[in-house]
Amino acid sequence: MQKYMIKLLSIADLISISNAILGFLAIIMLFLNEIHYSFSLILLAMITDGIDGLVARRTKHSNLGEYMEAMGDMISLVIAPALFVYQTYSKDIITSNNNIQHLLLILVLTIFLSFNIIRLSSFHLMKEKKIFIGLPASASTIIILIISYLKIEYIYLTIIHLYLYQTFVFQNQIT
Repeated sequence: MQKYMIKLLSIADLISISNAILGFLAIIMLFLNEIHYSFSLILLAMITDGIDGLVARRTKHSNLGEYMEAMGDMISLVIAPALFVYQTYSKDIITSNNNIQHLLLILVLTIFLSFNIIRLSSFHLMKEKKIFIGLPASASTIIILIISYLKIEYIYLTIIHLYLYQTFVFQNQIT
């Protein structure tokens, strides 16, 4: 008997897909220089991220759902916010012709991306062991999103501090 892919999806899965779509639209808004719309779409994606978890716990959810949620979160809580921060700060940095600051921005956003990949990838393993390690992607996202939206100058230190802390917490819990 043939099953259609759409029949494999639960309501929570559809909410996870909407999370990814909102993240994608936030990226499109960045390309159009619509920073305010991008900010709003990322915040909406964060809300859908919370809703999909609630719905999944209260309804029938698919095995596919946990993976779909992680992929949606990668787009809306990691890639879109990293590009948002880059878009917010890079124009001033490039205009001032400060190559070191530009490289530092790229390095810090690479750290943000890397640690969130680790966090999102290991979430299901931690869930099985009933432990919670590190800083959730949504928490780090809201912190850097607000700091960059307000154009606070210390974005580098904030991201480095968040991830140095997360690294030590992560290492202490694993060993």
